[in-house]
Amino acid sequence: MHLNFHRLNRMCPLVATAALFVAASVNVMGQPGPGDRPQRPRPAGETPPAEAKAPVTAESGLKQRTEKAHPGWTLMAPIGSTNTWLLDLDGKAVHEWPSDYPPGNAVYLMDDGSLLRTCRTRSGGGFEAGGRGGLLQRIDWDGKVTWEYRLPDGLMMHHDVEPLPNGNILAIAWRRYSPEEAAAAGYEIREMPQQRGGRQRGPGRRDETPGERWVDGVYEIKPVGANGGEIVWQWNAWDHLVQDTDETKPNYGKPSDHPERINVNWSRRGQADWMHTNAIDYNPELDQVALSVHGFDEIWIIDHGTTTEEAKGAKGDLLYRWGNPQAWGAGSASDQVLFRQHDVRWIEPGHPGAGDLMIFNNGDPRKGSTIVQITTPIKEDGAYGRKDGVAFGPRSLTWEFQGSGASAFNSHNISGAERLPNGNTLICSGAEGKLLEVTSDGDVAWAYINPFISKRGGGGGPPPNGEGMPDRPRRGDRGMDRPGGPPGDDGQRRGRGRRGRRGPAEGAPEGGPGRGAPGTGNEVFRVERIGQDHPVAVMIQSKSKPSSPADDSKPAAGEERKQ
Repeated sequence: MHLNFHRLNRMCPLVATAALFVAASVNVMGQPGPGDRPQRPRPAGETPPAEAKAPVTAESGLKQRTEKAHPGWTLMAPIGSTNTWLLDLDGKAVHEWPSDYPPGNAVYLMDDGSLLRTCRTRSGGGFEAGGRGGLLQRIDWDGKVTWEYRLPDGLMMHHDVEPLPNGNILAIAWRRYSPEEAAAAGYEIREMPQQRGGRQRGPGRRDETPGERWVDGVYEIKPVGANGGEIVWQWNAWDHLVQDTDETKPNYGKPSDHPERINVNWSRRGQADWMHTNAIDYNPELDQVALSVHGFDEIWIIDHGTTTEEAKGAKGDLLYRWGNPQAWGAGSASDQVLFRQHDVRWIEPGHPGAGDLMIFNNGDPRKGSTIVQITTPIKEDGAYGRKDGVAFGPRSLTWEFQGSGASAFNSHNISGAERLPNGNTLICSGAEGKLLEVTSDGDVAWAYINPFISKRGGGGGPPPNGEGMPDRPRRGDRGMDRPGGPPGDDGQRRGRGRRGRRGPAEGAPEGGPGRGAPGTGNEVFRVERIGQDHPVAVMIQSKSKPSSPADDSKPAAGEERKQ
């Protein structure tokens, strides 16, 4: 479906953050108390994150609200906090879910009022990179952990998950392949990384051996009991590789002849985490999965309507890819549209532009961040049209937005965008902790800056109250607020920390100009607007708890996934 928005012109270069917003007259209420916080038993040997009572600044909180804002509440889990909040349009916290962990990174509000939350655990199991998670939790309306799950050893969840209609959950995870396995698949180290003691000295990769590959896969988890799960379907990028460096290997081929396969030698990251998939979305009408693959500057679509065995073969090849055709030899740098993008998602039915894909394009450093909307060349049978030797369309965008003045935003990492039912777009400029709701004409309908300023070590901090608070230290903060470099994809502060370690930490991106508000400390991975038609709207408005929560952790009849 093609959206009848006029395409917005590209705006002038981004202005300073201090000139972003026009003040709005709002009635801000006081700060609610945190309440009791049920705690879960921790695994043996695992220590909780350090509690940090973080200050907020007078510049944070609600900046603007107009009558054009879409009614509802905003779900926000600051990367530097262990809490998740629902904010009303006045920027006040109306509900809070505590956790023992900072996010790792996505959160979702379920129909029964519970929270599906990714968690960043203390131990990365040898995967120390931006966006690392490790644990999934289900937290009920009262803050009680009712289910949690870790993938088996050798796999590490990261960035995002996606709840399915049948109650199962799709998760992105890394699997490590040794240098020998990577070489057998045709991977060729073209530029040897700097090494120290056999280890790479690249950005924050303490547990990386030169030549190994961390390969992303999608794993469908069926919740079992209070702390278990069953992997009932999976797709692994390792099964769909192509390379043109060694003709003796079975996956030899010219990448430009195989857009359905993944060039094992394409990478700009120079790290084992060469794909760095950072978002996943599911389309129930198509039974397809969309992925945002940061390391390729592309979005991919794969078929979910397969068995695990079928997903290893041709039926599991890429159905569609877009954003950087040079990643498979079908274009040049001038054809690249996406740069380090995040949060690919289908626009939901009933929303303007339904069926299109929306992407937060973090951006070419020379241009800055934009929101893009594309209409894919999908056919009635769910396949995607393409002429031989030509990259997938579209060649032009359905809609693009780059703010300026009051609507300015720029984020070198994380971030997302959501089309709302009234046609507005909710933007999370994650590295800035800035939330904007803009109309199709680019007017600001709502603006908010996350008031939680993270401290090294994480922690809860005060709940948002809409106003922001004085920029002064709170008890327990002394010595914790050290200066650092830009955050990595997990939003952690970089540079010299409390232990005096210098240089980038795990997941830190390369530095450089135009990367957008580095080191603000109030980063937010992504947000979601909860509308008044959401099943928990009555609970939110009455501040009541559900009388009989729906058990949506069980698959619907006839929807079990076959291996």
